[in-house]
Amino acid sequence: MAAGLDLGQNLAKYLAKTQAHISYEKLIAILQEELGNILSQKEIEEIVQKTENDILDCLQKKFQYSNVA
Repeated sequence: MAAGLDLGQNLAKYLAKTQAHISYEKLIAILQEELGNILSQKEIEEIVQKTENDILDCLQKKFQYSNVA
């Protein structure tokens, strides 16, 4: 019997979420400053959500490949 978390196949996903240290409030502020006169608040929030998902996917793939090697 082992102690601690047994993440198995979810290890890459776990590592990706714990390594994503991005301030989404700062990202929203930057986009509002640069694009706020062109894009709505909803559009900016959608971009930030997509960005978060892309970052997590990228990190998950990176950790998944490093675990296989």
